[in-house]
Formats: sequence, C-alpha cells, structure tokens
Amino acid sequence: MPPDNFQEDPAPVVAHRGPPDQYRLYLLSAVAARDFGWAGTTETVERLESTFSTMLKLPPLQRAFL
Repeated sequence: MPPDNFQEDPAPVVAHRGPPDQYRLYLLSAVAARDFGWAGTTETVERLESTFSTMLKLPPLQRAFL
C-alpha cells in the first residue's frame, strides 16, 4: 500500500502507517479495478494476498480491521 502520511516537521519523512479504513479502501479499490477491467485477475490476487499478508503482520492492537 502506498504511504499516505508525509510529515514536514521536525524533518521531512514519510510515516509508514495506515489506519484500518485505508486498508479496507485499498482492498475495495483493487477489486473495483478488476471489475472495471483496469487490472487483471492475477495482478488483483497478488495485490490482495500482499495486502492481507501485511495486515496480518500488524501488532494485535492495530488489527482493528478484523
């Protein structure tokens, strides 16, 4: 999932975190892209598997998506 949080102060850095809603929206967008024909089945499955794998690696307190 692409980073969504850029912090300018105290130093420019990308914050590598995401709220549960963003994970859900990313999954929805991946499926919608497949439905519209913008992404192939293999690409969609790879994206979904990668995202679920990442989500399951989160600490228990950040698994609000379950």
